[in-house]
Amino acid sequence: MIAATLLLSALVLFQPSVATASTCNTTYSASPTYDTATMVPIIITNPGTYCFGAGTYNTQITITASGVTLTTARGVWSGQAIIEPTTVASSSNNVPSGTPEYSIILAGSDSASITGVTLSNLVVDGSKASSSITSCQSFPTDDYYGILFLNAGGAITGDTIQNVGVPVTVAEGCQIPSTLRLQPGNAIVVMTASGFSSSVTISGNQVLNYENIGVLCIYAGTTCSIANNAVSDAGTPYSAFNAPTGIFINGAVGTVSRNTASGNECNVASFCGVNVLTQVQATGIITVSSGAGTTVQHNTLIGNDAGIATFYDTTTSSNNQLQGNKVFGLDVYDGDSTVSNNQISGSSDIGIAVNSDGCFDSPATANLMGNNFNQGTYSTAPVQVATISDPLYCSVNYGGPSYQEPATVNLNNLVETVSGGTLGQCPPLGPCPYPSSLSVVNLTDFPGLRSPP
Repeated sequence: MIAATLLLSALVLFQPSVATASTCNTTYSASPTYDTATMVPIIITNPGTYCFGAGTYNTQITITASGVTLTTARGVWSGQAIIEPTTVASSSNNVPSGTPEYSIILAGSDSASITGVTLSNLVVDGSKASSSITSCQSFPTDDYYGILFLNAGGAITGDTIQNVGVPVTVAEGCQIPSTLRLQPGNAIVVMTASGFSSSVTISGNQVLNYENIGVLCIYAGTTCSIANNAVSDAGTPYSAFNAPTGIFINGAVGTVSRNTASGNECNVASFCGVNVLTQVQATGIITVSSGAGTTVQHNTLIGNDAGIATFYDTTTSSNNQLQGNKVFGLDVYDGDSTVSNNQISGSSDIGIAVNSDGCFDSPATANLMGNNFNQGTYSTAPVQVATISDPLYCSVNYGGPSYQEPATVNLNNLVETVSGGTLGQCPPLGPCPYPSSLSVVNLTDFPGLRSPP
């Protein structure tokens, strides 16, 4: 019932639409070419509008030209044209690692740039291709995608991307600590190589049942506007093997607004849990070392392990609804961020967490202003400030030394600084049994705690 409720909450953003393309340069029919048992690829090398009639297409699509639109034929509703290959072949190489990438729809390449690519009103379904995967070793990292824009600009709008992941029996074999967030199965990815730039609008999509990440924008040179999407991993079997993320901005610039992200949970008992510093949480929205101008605003985060987490960057998170996220509503982790006018409700361990992990010389500073904690219940505290200083933890997880870096919170003009903990030893990705390594302050009473912003 809970999973069904989360999914229903997410789907209210997504409304089916009927195609209105006035001119189709090429129109595809599923029968007789693409509804057979053998996957037949489509490679588009010229600009134009390519339309799909109702049906299920056993195809993998590659776009190498600028000015290409893929959409449904006139009169075909969104949801009626389904791109669902039985297998996926490597169609590009990851930048910068060079590992093979497997995408149901690829726009661009690893060596050239294209612009003006639009995908609209299509369903991209990984169910059949996923069932053909027999080994985690087929994907050395997280390089199985529903849609990949690689050095490509344009728009992904009104689509449904679902069931991108390996079979559950295979996912169980992928479960090792170093790949807890690097498993195959990302629904939408925008990726840009050094020397290129990509700007993509991702709006009005339904993203469901992904193994790893729902929407990922990665690397400098990538700019994403992510708005009005319903991203839900509610009810997925992958929570037993992984810590999925709804929306992930990693090194890119992102404006993330008016999305619903729900049902991202991790149930790997030995690695996931409530310790924000030394354990892992599945999260609705994450930013990591994001570019200047990244904002997370007016989103709704429901029933995740964690609502919003910002790592090693300067972001603004404001006017978000954080509802019943199990571990925390929002976390500022080794960054300098503004967190304002967010509404936290339901039951959480912590409302807002502020952390420094001691692995980078980058103290955390959080300006928390006008956030409303009134509707929430917190088993630990509405606000927690914590630091850790441990060379073993840092060398294993980040390959570097440990620092005694403080964390500072400005909480409605009440300033609290927690200094770096005494150097000790904590196990990687596990609870820390050495209290001397941790410094924790739980703020349970402060100006504005029980009054509306």
